[in-house]
Amino acid sequence: MNKFVVTIAGDSGDGIQLLGNAFSDNVAIENLDLNTLPDFPAEIRAPAGTVGGVSGFQIQYGGEKINTAGNKSDVFIAFNAAALKKYFKTLKPTGVLIYDSAGFDAKNCKLAGFDLAELEAIPNKKLDVAFSSMTKEALKEFTIEDKAKDKNKNIFALGFLAFALESSFDKTTDLLKNKFKGIQLDMMEIVLKKGYHYAETIEFSLEKLKDRAHFKEGYYRNITGNSAIALAILSAPKIFGRPVFFGGYPITPASDILHELAKQNLKEVIVKQAEDEIAAAGMALGAAFAGNIAVTASSGPGIDLKQEIIGLAHMAEIPLLIIDVQRAGPSTGLPTKVEQSDLNLALKGRHGDCPVPVVAIRNPSSAFETTIQAIEMMIRFQTPIFLLSDALIANGSELWEIPEINQIQIENYNSSNPYERSHVTQARPWTELGITDTHYIAGGLEKDLVHGTISYDGDNHQKMVETRLNKILRIADHIPTCVMEENSASKGTLIVSWGSTYGATKEAFLNLSKQYKELAHLHLDWIFPFPDNFLSIIERFDRIIIPELNHGQFADYLAAHYKKPIIKINKIKGHPFFEEELTAEISEILNKNAEF
Repeated sequence: MNKFVVTIAGDSGDGIQLLGNAFSDNVAIENLDLNTLPDFPAEIRAPAGTVGGVSGFQIQYGGEKINTAGNKSDVFIAFNAAALKKYFKTLKPTGVLIYDSAGFDAKNCKLAGFDLAELEAIPNKKLDVAFSSMTKEALKEFTIEDKAKDKNKNIFALGFLAFALESSFDKTTDLLKNKFKGIQLDMMEIVLKKGYHYAETIEFSLEKLKDRAHFKEGYYRNITGNSAIALAILSAPKIFGRPVFFGGYPITPASDILHELAKQNLKEVIVKQAEDEIAAAGMALGAAFAGNIAVTASSGPGIDLKQEIIGLAHMAEIPLLIIDVQRAGPSTGLPTKVEQSDLNLALKGRHGDCPVPVVAIRNPSSAFETTIQAIEMMIRFQTPIFLLSDALIANGSELWEIPEINQIQIENYNSSNPYERSHVTQARPWTELGITDTHYIAGGLEKDLVHGTISYDGDNHQKMVETRLNKILRIADHIPTCVMEENSASKGTLIVSWGSTYGATKEAFLNLSKQYKELAHLHLDWIFPFPDNFLSIIERFDRIIIPELNHGQFADYLAAHYKKPIIKINKIKGHPFFEEELTAEISEILNKNAEF
């Protein structure tokens, strides 16, 4: 075995996410690659003991490149009956179920609608570990309520898993010391040791992996997509030589970007939480007009509100990075669940002919690089740009090699006339406030192509609309060309993925390419404009399969450019594609050759 999957679930007050993230860090320290899938309820505090209040965390790790959080778990830890009821379907027939009997008493079973006979009937190997009672026993010297002591049972489980992983107790303790202190840390260390030694006593172990991951030499860390985006924004002043202004407003699942930036408190990065989404975007646009790198971030409902400001940024030709961390909609929808349903919103969500470039992050480990690339293009071409992420990328984590931070020199077009354009990029100069004898009208009314004065002339308006579009299309000359996945065929069927479907699609392709020789996989980062070689590549193939976490938005968009069969695989359930289901669906399509 070279890959292993662990699922942990319990009540949303049981510290499941803390446990999952700490165990993920433990895995990373052991030189293993990883990919995680956090899953939690939308309510701030859902009813305890109910299925609706369950929080879950899944991690796949191993000695090879890990692209997804896995399909089925080898070990499943259930803190209560509701957790077992919700996630039992993730356990492999050969998997081990670890549960705490205290979470399966009459009260918990009633709240979960769970019959204890169901637990007894499970054929898997089962292990009853008294996480709760042993935690309280370990903390008997502390004069706090049992309820407060019980909140440390996740740390008991961390110690239990650390021993099973063969990670040292000291390494795991150091992880806690980085985040906690005082009496809380004292209690955690005691409980961690108790869990570690209990696993040692019963000789519990996770199945041994054949090998450790072979990373090239460098510094690595376990990182979520939101954290990687925030680090890119924090690095931007050094990379581009300009200060950053971030205007934000809290919304799930984008809020952590705002939190991370505010926590660092760098003088080169001004962070403002506005009173609403419109104000956040307006403040950022004003900062961009003053010469700052301007960023705003939100999710679907907030992006709806920002669109008028984005249209103004397009019309005034001012750079603005708009980060959309997509979630399941419409309206409030499923606010903590994953979906890719804002693509149409990013491409066409404004009134008038108002094109805005769109680039999508593929996974947490690429989020830093993609964010920096988006900032570079918006500066170079003086345009707003959409950076699409989603809940899976935002909250999930992977190992990321920390890069060297080097300056990117962008020689923006300079002219004494602020309305002249570069012959290379068609971008105007980035005219900052306070420049003597330079007058720049930045309102939303149409401007004269040559002089920049307000113009109501129809011929001029058509020329300006076309000019702004052509400027954006020139981005294609400055972004990386498409690269096919290794072992892709040059004809036949092409699987095209975008955004967070990358990992599951790649795994499905790797599984199927052994059987189907005329099969290829291409992942697309830049959705508008397409990279220079994208259309020439896809024309070589007889048909395209597009898996999306929406109702086929990219497939419909691509249909205008590709006149051959496009087959949609759509999932809109608030969960990502799992490699097994995607493999099965693509295989079924490939076996229906007679239909084409």
